[in-house]
Amino acid sequence: IKLAKDVGGLHSEPHTHAYSEISYVSQGNGIQLVNGKTFSVKQGSVLFLREDDVHSYFSVDSTKPMVVISCCFLPEHSHVGMATDGIRQFCELRGDSIIEFEMLLFLLERELLLKRVGSERAADWYLSLLIQCLQRHAEEKGFPPSDPHWDTLMMYIAEHYDTVTLEEASKLMGFSTGYFCRLFKQVFSVTFHQFLDNVRFQAAKELMEYTNLTISEISEKTGFSHVTRFYREFKRIEGMTPHQYRNRFQNKGSALISPHLNILKDGTLKDCMSECG
Repeated sequence: IKLAKDVGGLHSEPHTHAYSEISYVSQGNGIQLVNGKTFSVKQGSVLFLREDDVHSYFSVDSTKPMVVISCCFLPEHSHVGMATDGIRQFCELRGDSIIEFEMLLFLLERELLLKRVGSERAADWYLSLLIQCLQRHAEEKGFPPSDPHWDTLMMYIAEHYDTVTLEEASKLMGFSTGYFCRLFKQVFSVTFHQFLDNVRFQAAKELMEYTNLTISEISEKTGFSHVTRFYREFKRIEGMTPHQYRNRFQNKGSALISPHLNILKDGTLKDCMSECG
């Protein structure tokens, strides 16, 4: 069992895992893509990802970064394996269910960090409780279907965010530009251009953290035609210049759930951060 946390909802390329994953959104709003389906997510959203599920995610609002906590495990290593059969792929927790779920994540984190006598058994038990929580929710709530039209658009944006235009997106959906803009704002609570800029900024932040590309190269690679606009908008949204962001966040770790339990200092779990994204 491993835990990892992505702070900031960085743009995630489509990928798969050789294990199961519970992906929980603890803050912010965003989009999760799983096997070509689009899910609008916020605090309390949970996706249960099985082995070989193709998935990615990104935030839709730069002012409120999405935080994703991933719990990764091998079902055959735990008595919870058969119990996952009834879990739905997506659910929305609310009220007391969010409190319960986050408390279980906190307790699981603590056992993985402290490594006390019996911690492995306790961690396995907390994982089984997380799964039971999702099972109860699946029995009580219906499964919200994703809209195949938005699925197609989100997949297209994820693959072509650096070049896609409003006209292309409208045509892909089969709507006039005006109607598409109104409908997009109604569904996602931001305009199409705000959404696209944010996807591009998330991709740019990832490149600043994990590559040696220049800021000018990153600006061009992520679809900004003028580097001056990239600088201006980045500073307006992030409160710092791209260079300041790179210097501040490059190679910086973060705590998982509780600030005082910096679990990522442990080498094994830090390595898992990239695997569980």
